[in-house]
Amino acid sequence: MPNVEIALTGDLNHADSSDLLEVLIEAVDEGDCLIDATEVTKIDFGPLQVMVSASLDAAARARTFTVLASADSAVAQAVSLHALGAQLALAEPVAENNEH
Repeated sequence: MPNVEIALTGDLNHADSSDLLEVLIEAVDEGDCLIDATEVTKIDFGPLQVMVSASLDAAARARTFTVLASADSAVAQAVSLHALGAQLALAEPVAENNEH
């Protein structure tokens, strides 16, 4: 179970990079991280680069840094476009089963 869970939403553009960096540095300092990016509608390279950097920092500290993003999401498309799949672990969100 991750120590820190962060939900990202909406459009993430270059102007968001420094704030995102601060949040992710604090998160990695605390331990394992789960970043829910399922509600991100657009992501520029700056915030994507920040996420990759935080992921690499977590790996260097033997911590997990997982990003939840469906295969057709903006984040997954950006990771694929920039060939960053080896640097940023993406995980499919688990569908909630509402059947009883």
